[in-house]
Amino acid sequence: MAKKTTKTRKTTDRSHLPSPPADAAPAADTASPTLDYRLIVHATNLGLSRLKSPLLDKVMHPEGAAPIIIMSYLHDTDKDDGNVVIDAFQIESVLDYLRHQADVRAMLEREIPAYFATAEPSAKIPKGTAMWRKVEIYSIYFNRQSVMTREQFQKMQRMLPKLKDSAFAGMAARQDQPETRSNFQVFVRGPWQNEHEHFAQFRDGKFVEFTIQ
Repeated sequence: MAKKTTKTRKTTDRSHLPSPPADAAPAADTASPTLDYRLIVHATNLGLSRLKSPLLDKVMHPEGAAPIIIMSYLHDTDKDDGNVVIDAFQIESVLDYLRHQADVRAMLEREIPAYFATAEPSAKIPKGTAMWRKVEIYSIYFNRQSVMTREQFQKMQRMLPKLKDSAFAGMAARQDQPETRSNFQVFVRGPWQNEHEHFAQFRDGKFVEFTIQ
């Protein structure tokens, strides 16, 4: 009678290997989920472009879509033949807008009433959620990154001779910085008499100011 043999699996002792550091990057399957959105960019009228996403706040965007403008440069060589050019900075701006919907809404509900309480009290813009009974978002601008350089400033000085060198630092500080990731502007309309366009400026998902142009 043949003798039965039992095979054993050879294993490697890994107890001597170092553990991964506590701040090691997570495995790929634990990464943040992809944000669900769609950009509908109108071929001939950019003002008809839309951002659709289930992540959009339903109070700010009751129709389930946000009207958008994809900003571009007039002399961009890639715009030949009517192309719409969207760069990585603008895509990151779209993502930041979606990531920070709650913060954007909270800032608008706070800053818009505060602005008009001083600038035009007769508009009587209520605070909080009640504000949206009088105010609506009519466009979101996703801008190209714009960093003020010394060369650009000098071109401005040639057109505006009274512009002093001392103004450069302040103007540059109000623009994007080389490390800026995103930039978007939320334009709103309401019952105020001022005919200027009113918008809230955000950079890197954070509120900068509510102002006019």
